[in-house]
Amino acid sequence: ATAAASVSAAAKPSIGGVTADQAVVDQLLGMGFTENACIKGAIHGNNDIEEASNWIFSHIDDADLNDPLPSEAAGGFRVGEKIEARYRGKGSYYPGKIGQVNPDGTYDIRYNDGDHEEGVRAELIRSKEGGGGGGGASLEAQRRASYDERIKKAEEAAAAAKRQAVGSINGSMDAGGEDES
Repeated sequence: ATAAASVSAAAKPSIGGVTADQAVVDQLLGMGFTENACIKGAIHGNNDIEEASNWIFSHIDDADLNDPLPSEAAGGFRVGEKIEARYRGKGSYYPGKIGQVNPDGTYDIRYNDGDHEEGVRAELIRSKEGGGGGGGASLEAQRRASYDERIKKAEEAAAAAKRQAVGSINGSMDAGGEDES
């Protein structure tokens, strides 16, 4: 039953109960965005292609745009687990503990300095309980390698889309030039 649930969750990614429409994701992929960005755009854009693409463009500089969704991330954190999290999504990690696991796949964090944060996405958290001497560091290295590979693919897709667009424009200009002869 667990394996079936994993396949089902992977096939229909969702955030907060909203599921990404595969047709919208496919259209966004055709525009050269990464798969994770497309899924997030579809969900946050309520599966409307225009709203989804606008959402992606408005988040294009977000450091975590291409990160996996919480359900796909290695997450699985538990209450009381020692972690480090990127406070308010910024670049630095701060030590704390998981205070609550939320139904939408986010976490409430109690930071060691006394601050707290609610609704933190799993991709902004890393465990300090590597379990097995350095497993956490290894997992972090795997995540980084996976992220780097996704970035490379996204850049290649964007370059291909740009070449295709330039080719279309050049083809149109060539066709226009022939009409004048």
